Amino acid sequence: MDSQNAGVSVEHAIMHNLDLEKNMLILVDNEIELAPPTREFLCRLIETSLRNANDYAIDTMGSSQILLACRDMLTTCTTFVPRSRELAEALYKIISKNKNISSGDLLAIIAHDDNGPLLAIFKTELNHEYERKYLTKPDGTRQVILVPNDSVVPSEHRLPQKCAFIRQTKMDFDIQLADNQVGTKGSVAKFFYHDFFGCELLTTAATRTINFCRAVEQWRTAHSVYLPQQGIVSFTKALQQQLRSSSLNFKVFAESALSGLQSSELSASSFADFLASRVFKNVSHPLPEVFEPDLTVANKLLGTISLSLEENVQISGPAEILLSIIESVTEQNGHLDFHLATTWVKRTFRNT
Repeated sequence: MDSQNAGVSVEHAIMHNLDLEKNMLILVDNEIELAPPTREFLCRLIETSLRNANDYAIDTMGSSQILLACRDMLTTCTTFVPRSRELAEALYKIISKNKNISSGDLLAIIAHDDNGPLLAIFKTELNHEYERKYLTKPDGTRQVILVPNDSVVPSEHRLPQKCAFIRQTKMDFDIQLADNQVGTKGSVAKFFYHDFFGCELLTTAATRTINFCRAVEQWRTAHSVYLPQQGIVSFTKALQQQLRSSSLNFKVFAESALSGLQSSELSASSFADFLASRVFKNVSHPLPEVFEPDLTVANKLLGTISLSLEENVQISGPAEILLSIIESVTEQNGHLDFHLATTWVKRTFRNT
C-alpha cells in the first residue's frame, strides 16, 4: 500500500501509443517500471479520476469481448500485457475510422482501493506543454527558452478525456466512467463506452437529479424574458419543494413552477416533455413521467442561496430561510441578482 495514497495501491501498468497522424500503432512488450515517484503519480491519477467518474454503463447483451479481456487481466496477472495489447489494437481500429478522434495512448493500470481490485483503462490525448532551458550565448550572457514538448502524459491536474474502471467483484454496472463527453451527441461521445466496451449508459438517481437541475436551468434561461419577478420566485420554490420529494412528477413540477403565469410561450406540457427527454436520455419512448431524485444530491444542489443586491450587498445562507426573503426582495424596485451556488449547477436569475 502506497504510504501517501492509503486508498489506492498500483500493481501493474502499461501504455501503448495510438498515433493516428502517423498511421502508427506502437505496442510495447513490457510493463511500466513502478519506481516510487511513478507509482505515486499513477495512484494520484486513479484517485482523482475516480472522484470524477460519475457515469456508469452496462453490457446489456453480456457479449462484450473487451470486458471479457478486462476481467481476464484482473484475474490472471500473466495475461495483463498480452490482453492490454489486444485492447490497444481494438481501440486503434475504432478511432482510426473517425477523423474527429484525436491521437493518444491507451493506459492500463491494475490497482486496489478500499473497494477491492480494479482495472483502469485510460484513453489519453497528447498534451502540449513546455520545457524550460537555460542557455549560455557566445558572448557569455544567459538566456532562457521555452521548448514545446508534445509527449506529456496526463496528470491528476489534467485528466484524460476518457477513463473506465472495471471491478473484479460483480456490481450493478460493468464499467464506471469518467468521460467529459458523456451525454453529448455524436460518434465521438459514444466511441469509448459504446463502440469499444460494447456497453450502454446506465443512468443513476444521482445523475438523473443533476440532469434534471441542468435541464430546468436550460429551459429557464431560454424563457427568462417571459418570467416576471414573482414568476422567478414561484419557479424556485417549486424546484425546492419537488426536488426533496420521494417521487418527482415532471408535469406536476412544470405546472407548479409556472403557476399563475399567463403567457403563450410558457407551456407546462412542453416544459414537462423537455425535462423528461433530458433526464431519460437513453430511454425509448414513451418516456417515464416520474423519477426518484437522489436526496443527497438534491440537498447539495439546493443547500445554499446567495443574493447579490444593489450596491454590492450580498446575503447567503440556508435555502429554506432565504426563500421566504426572496419574495419581499423581488417586490422592490431596482436591480436584483439571485443565484444558487452549488457544486454542479449554477443558476443565475437577473431582473431589472
